[in-house]
Amino acid sequence: MPEAICSRNDIILCDDFEWSTDPNFAATPGDWNAHGWILGASLTQFPQNNVYGNSHADVTSGGAGRNSLCGMQQFLPLNAADTNYPNHPIPSQQGTIHLRLYVKYSPGYTFNLGQQKIAYLRAVVGDALAWRIELANREFIDRTVGRFIVDLNIHELILFYNQGINVIIQSGQWYAVELMATLNTPGVANGVIKLWVDGVLVTHYINVNMRIGAGSASSPINDVIITSYYGGPTAPHPAQTIWYDNLVVATSYIGPIPESAPSITVGRRLL
Repeated sequence: MPEAICSRNDIILCDDFEWSTDPNFAATPGDWNAHGWILGASLTQFPQNNVYGNSHADVTSGGAGRNSLCGMQQFLPLNAADTNYPNHPIPSQQGTIHLRLYVKYSPGYTFNLGQQKIAYLRAVVGDALAWRIELANREFIDRTVGRFIVDLNIHELILFYNQGINVIIQSGQWYAVELMATLNTPGVANGVIKLWVDGVLVTHYINVNMRIGAGSASSPINDVIITSYYGGPTAPHPAQTIWYDNLVVATSYIGPIPESAPSITVGRRLL
């Protein structure tokens, strides 16, 4: 059943991907469209990128209490940099916006030397991308673990953890990741960026200039996209998978699902 938070007045988008109770469910393009998603490429071209029932999608909560029946899967073929990206238009947002989702990497996942995208909050004008804020991960230590980052793609400014906590991403484990942006006045460095992992604030930047210039560069956020683009200096990697679930967009803090909020343990901190 939908999260209780989905009934809040400030919720813009709430999709737990519980599109069926059939454990063998595989979404059709019509299912995607019915839930407001736009497919970046056909399911024929990327047949393993889809929403699936729990018989062939790793939606196991690991005791976290998400009670998930379906999940979204993104498959990255051997050494590939690209895959299918579904996006969901949202009402234009000029102020503060939050994006929270759950993400899990397949066992033995090999992280990129540069960075790999997870999701964007972006401004789309007509058929063109004006600018975007990227939720991404970056390789850390030896490519077997990573860490979450925020990338202001319009000027390639990467925002790392600055709250004394470096969360190490382990493969085979679900994370609740929440990105917050208070959009700056165009051309004025008065924006704010925050990032939480499992409810713990790890990144907080103020005086951020994320919207630069006039015209399309100053456009509001009006779209969210899920992506597994293996960007930057792409390095060889095995065929591997990312799963996504419980995506929420709101104008105030969302947080993890209450039953699924085990705090970041000492073993996952670098102080």
